[in-house]
Amino acid sequence: MANAKLNFVTEEVRLLYPNVVAPRLNKLSGKMEYTITALVKKGGKLDKKLNTIINDLIKEQWGDKVPKNLKTPLKDGDVTHPEDAAYKGHYHFTAKSEEKCGVIDGTNGGADVFTKEIVYGGCYGLLDITVSTFDQPANKGVTIYLQNVCKTKDGDFLGGKKSAQKAFADYISVADNDGDDEESDMLS
Repeated sequence: MANAKLNFVTEEVRLLYPNVVAPRLNKLSGKMEYTITALVKKGGKLDKKLNTIINDLIKEQWGDKVPKNLKTPLKDGDVTHPEDAAYKGHYHFTAKSEEKCGVIDGTNGGADVFTKEIVYGGCYGLLDITVSTFDQPANKGVTIYLQNVCKTKDGDFLGGKKSAQKAFADYISVADNDGDDEESDMLS
């Protein structure tokens, strides 16, 4: 039986752990993959849509004979990351692809993204994803494949360090209204 699947573009989500410019090694499969994790607000439209799609695909693939230990992609952030404020009140999923996905910067006219500094953990974006079942003898479930990414806006960096601009905000020159640079007392 063919796998059941559905492709769509998400509403805006917060992006975490983006590996969309260069692939990384999946230690379990041994394959190079492009991946990104998305935070989905609990009770929101996307939460309901994803849960409906997942349940519909499960029913389409297995009917009333749902396999035991079925794997599903949507995880409860309050359970999996109880100490992390970013996950509070959110579900999360990781989308992956063995093929390079399209990555554009919607804040810059849809320009292609070639560096990892543009799409970073903490920014927001839209994901073009395919939700699909998989049915292998000892491994059954639903997964999410990544097709494309569009950054929609900046957000606070999530990843353990702050930007250079924030780190040195008290030390850098600031342009005033007449275009002259006003030097910081720290640099003089």
